[in-house]
Amino acid sequence: MFSKPSAHINLKHLQHNAEIAKQLAPNSKLLAVVKANAYGHGVHESVKALSIADGFAVARFDEAIELRRTETKKPLLILGGVYTNNELDSCLQHSINVVVHQAEQLDLLCQHNSTRQSKITVWLKIDTGMHRLGIAPEEFKSFYEKLGAQSFVQSIVAMTHFANAEEKNNAHTESQINQFNATLSFADKKLQRSLANSAGLLNWPSSHGDWMRPGLMLYGINPNPEQKLDLKPVMTLQAPIVSMRNVNVGEYVGYNLTWKATRESKIATIALGYGDGYPAQLKSNTPVLINGKRVPIVGRVSMDLITVDCTDLQNVKIGDSAIFWGEDSAGNILPVEEIAKQANTIPYDLITKISGRVKYNY
Repeated sequence: MFSKPSAHINLKHLQHNAEIAKQLAPNSKLLAVVKANAYGHGVHESVKALSIADGFAVARFDEAIELRRTETKKPLLILGGVYTNNELDSCLQHSINVVVHQAEQLDLLCQHNSTRQSKITVWLKIDTGMHRLGIAPEEFKSFYEKLGAQSFVQSIVAMTHFANAEEKNNAHTESQINQFNATLSFADKKLQRSLANSAGLLNWPSSHGDWMRPGLMLYGINPNPEQKLDLKPVMTLQAPIVSMRNVNVGEYVGYNLTWKATRESKIATIALGYGDGYPAQLKSNTPVLINGKRVPIVGRVSMDLITVDCTDLQNVKIGDSAIFWGEDSAGNILPVEEIAKQANTIPYDLITKISGRVKYNY
């Protein structure tokens, strides 16, 4: 019996990428973003490997509570904040920091009657132009003063989030940085600041601040492919060849007869499909790595299987491994960014959608 599809997670590569982040912003603390199960890489394993990080950020309350089971010491931050007294009380109990990004959350914190002796840090988010979450710049001082008066608020970090930091010299990002700094002009330097995501870290040195918040680059994906950076892919998605057959000229392969052989062809069938999280919309000619060589997908991606044209490969056989993105044992790389472009989506979408049928190896 052949093994099922697997996602190999190279934790040494994860550590390497985190070290690059630290080199880019040596004076900033590293808040590693590990939301959505560490972008599909396994949050507990990833956090354990990221000893270089000064803290970790997740999106939601349940993620933070789950992570606190294994990461018991370093700061955890809920980027979406909390919405009920029970959630806030649990954050105080487990020393989990929260973002405040709207008036309802400010009211929740100001009206909370805590009997606990613990304190947390509140990250106060300013909307400088993303227009998704965050308070208006003119509200910041009032929010800051009200939060600072709460007995359980140990400290406050000012933060914002970039909408388009992937583009260098982008006027919108420059405006966001200027707006952020102007909003905090009343505060002394003791007020810690956080602006930079992965793209900000690479393209906007003035945004590095006291805390950087890289996510995507930690997992080996460059938010600015035009900029050379020694990031290493952390996830390799692979599956075995389970069948080989010869297809004659004029014969079809796959559902709806979308691919027709124009030569005598050698077709490999691989045990991976959209039921495992591989994008169903990928078309023929999307590359797959087999024995260090690129070969094209032919026909439609099925739920459990994919067919590829191996006519130009030598000695390919049942049991050989096919790499759908990542790095093979010889160091050949098929970037997930390339597959995302073929699927008309973004790398985040691919790496976070691997299904439970896929076996994870670390």
